Order: sequence, then structure tokens, then C-alpha cells
Amino acid sequence: SPSRGLGDVYKRQMEAYVYYLTNAQAVEPDAIINAADDANVDENTETEAFTADSNPIAALAENDGTESAKTKEKIIALIDTGVNAGPNVIDRISLIDNVLEGNGHGDQMVDAITSQDEDAKILSIRALSNGGKGNVSSIISGIEYAINQNVNIINLSMYAKTTMLNSVLGTELSLI
Repeated sequence: SPSRGLGDVYKRQMEAYVYYLTNAQAVEPDAIINAADDANVDENTETEAFTADSNPIAALAENDGTESAKTKEKIIALIDTGVNAGPNVIDRISLIDNVLEGNGHGDQMVDAITSQDEDAKILSIRALSNGGKGNVSSIISGIEYAINQNVNIINLSMYAKTTMLNSVLGTELSLI
């Protein structure tokens, strides 16, 4: 029966929760993060959840890195919705899908960065969808990817209300 199936799912989720509660530093649901752009701020917009096929943590494990970022100096990791190719963009990666260009928010951030330093070298890490939303896990995966690439600066232009659902992100940011 359908209710029995839901009970089995709940039981498996609780078993996983208990396992990770004792074997991990933190366990919490994956919360939504938004690109920091008035055009993307809409409290009525439905949240976007990533599927198993677009698991950012799995994508992080599958990507060795970018040679461009490892061989250049003073790299800025832009964790955002993705960007178009350009003279300042040394490499682009997506941890959520196969799209590298975004909704324009990432390109606006490139413009903001290059207005301060016209020679800036940017590694684009797509962790937010074209809707300007992403999960805490996609942001943390982006941060971990950037750290593994030995970037000098990590740019995050996004917002979320501080809740218990995103405390892991706060912890991650405090460790950088």
C-alpha cells in the first residue's frame, strides 16, 4: 500500500540520519540559497530542489579540477549562476547541470569584479540555477571546489535567512 511505502522511506531516512548524526560533524536538510539580486528576489517563487542526477556533491567528486586555475596566480572563484565565456574567465564549471552560462547574474558579478580590476582572472563555478536559487550543498560543493583549486578569493553574491537549516554553510564560511 502507498502508506506502507512511505513508512519504509521514513524508516530509511531516520536510519541515515542517526548514522550521520554519529559519524559526521553536522546533519541537516538541504536549504535553499538565493542569488543576491533584486530581480531574483521573489518570496513567491517556488524553491528548486536538485535531483539525484544533479547532485552537486557527486559532481564535486567527479571533477579533478581545472588546470587553468592551478597554474595562474590571484584567481577569483565566482560561485554563482554561471557566466558567459570572456577574456577574464579562465575556466567554467557547473556542479549542478551541464549549463555554464546562467541567467545574467554571474555576468553582472564578472562586470563588478572587472570594474575593480580589469586584469582579474575568474574561475566560474555554477552552483545556482538560472532561477537564482541553489541548495546549501551546491554552495558548499562550490566552496570546496574553489579551495581545492587554490584560488585566492571566493566571491559569493547571495543571501539566505539564517536558520538551523543553513548552519552548515555558516560553519563552512567561518573555516575559510
